[in-house]
Amino acid sequence: MKALLALLALTLAGCGYRPLYAEIGHLGNQLRLGEVRMDVTERNVGERRPAQLVATSLKRRLPATLGTAYVLNVVIEELQQTLAVRRDATDQRLGLNLLAKISISTPDGAVVYTGEANTTAAYNVEQTPYGTDAGKDRARQSAAANLSDEIVRKVALFLNDERRK
Repeated sequence: MKALLALLALTLAGCGYRPLYAEIGHLGNQLRLGEVRMDVTERNVGERRPAQLVATSLKRRLPATLGTAYVLNVVIEELQQTLAVRRDATDQRLGLNLLAKISISTPDGAVVYTGEANTTAAYNVEQTPYGTDAGKDRARQSAAANLSDEIVRKVALFLNDERRK
């Protein structure tokens, strides 16, 4: 059994196999984070928080170096939807949806990739406004973490695309 596993590992290593969702590693150095911003019409407290969290995560996971080949821009839109309603027709549970429009361009501005990523996190509407706001903040943090993971996966797929090379 061990010999079969060793043979399988050597075969996969010899054929050029690369895991699809592996860390970006040195490929992330080809990319510079241009801008992460929120596309909102209202200016309420906490609305820019997901963009800040996503930008921080992407800067940590996609470190830029001098002479980068691409620039990543992300525009995030926050939407809210009702998931459950109480008997008195008030909201009981809400879903916070973050939709990101991703574009990768060359330093001279030519767009070479556009895509979208989205994620949803739910929270309860509590009896107190503070409890609801705290739940919404946790939902924003969770959605932002999931959104940055999805963006990194899409960027990794773009950078690993053999047809582009």
